[in-house]
Amino acid sequence: MAIDFFMPMEPPTATHQEKQVHVLRGKPVFYEPQEVKTARQKLRAHLAGHTPPEPYEGAVRLTTWWCFPVKGGHRDGEYKTSRPDTDNLVKLLKMS
Repeated sequence: MAIDFFMPMEPPTATHQEKQVHVLRGKPVFYEPQEVKTARQKLRAHLAGHTPPEPYEGAVRLTTWWCFPVKGGHRDGEYKTSRPDTDNLVKLLKMS
């Protein structure tokens, strides 16, 4: 079974990799900054309408295409090689 869908939204620029750390009572405590939490909430809200009726069993293939708005002299359809790193965007998507 395959599910294909498009989520019309501007992709988040915060990624899963942007966790922060502070020291509490001599021990490191990792946390997500507010912009990462907001990006995760945005993805969850857009994904909510595409939930399969039953959970998948077995292997799943996930293919993503991130369509960023055209900015800064780039042409429409041109590959994006700058920030954000799409590997970390996919991690954020998978963890949502």
